[in-house]
Amino acid sequence: MRLEKLQYLLEINRSHSISAAAKNLNLKQTTLSFTIKTIEEELGFTIFKRIPTGVTTTSEGKILIGYVQEIINKYEELLWLGNEDEAFFSKRDIIVLSNEIISSGIAVKISNDYYQRVPGGSIQVKAFSSDRICQLISQDQANVGLGYLSDNDIQRIVESNPAYNNIQIERLAGDYIGILMSADHPLAAGAFIVPEDINGYGTISVNKESHDKAAGRLGIDAPHASVVGDIEIVKKYIAQTENLAFIPMRMADMLCDFEKEHLVVKPVKVQQPEQIFICLIHKDNQYLCYQERLICSEIREFFKGQERQDEI
Repeated sequence: MRLEKLQYLLEINRSHSISAAAKNLNLKQTTLSFTIKTIEEELGFTIFKRIPTGVTTTSEGKILIGYVQEIINKYEELLWLGNEDEAFFSKRDIIVLSNEIISSGIAVKISNDYYQRVPGGSIQVKAFSSDRICQLISQDQANVGLGYLSDNDIQRIVESNPAYNNIQIERLAGDYIGILMSADHPLAAGAFIVPEDINGYGTISVNKESHDKAAGRLGIDAPHASVVGDIEIVKKYIAQTENLAFIPMRMADMLCDFEKEHLVVKPVKVQQPEQIFICLIHKDNQYLCYQERLICSEIREFFKGQERQDEI
């Protein structure tokens, strides 16, 4: 069986649709359908079955897809080892989903490290909420993501939902919610702030959901937030006003030098703050292509470096 036919199987499994897969592969749908039928006859079992929303793998097909991904991964490793076909890697567009806040801090770093390892490669970092990242990866819309999750989140979203059995969550770094403010804000002089300090100041957020969730992690009732939809706008607005924003404490480490001159992140003193974790969210390794495993390694190394700096 030719390697390209194995890639057809992976594309159908990713798209959950033969017509969508055919479009992505620049094939006629009838050609792809005939190819899959030929493969099924050769193997002696049905790989995909139709459902109202498209197609899904049979029990035998799910096992086959795992083997196919392993074969493709090994083939890509051999190409990389010999550096025989750089174009093979360059044309694949790798997608990394990321929480908006994490994305603003490390997207450039991860992309630059990746391009050094895969010259001419292509990587897209797309911002979503952490819950949405888990959902998209479980639906095969991407294979790698970065999000903020608490232990309760992991229990609620992943461990209690069979739909997420095919994804892994690695806790990379612990964190707590703090308050982002301008460096010359009246509250900036203190070592920490208490919930009562927030009263009287406006708040701003990327979206209402993240604002309410952050306040909930602190166990406080937060004032209504103005929603702007972009973390970079949040930072610019905070630097120029006395508004506040709920933000993970590690955000302070992810600010550029210019931003550090104008912004500070202060801890909030509450009885029982909920700890959150920067998490690497990904499919089982057998479903990751070689480049995606490279990216996961880059991400792990980045946060290991952050931990070493914290210890110093």
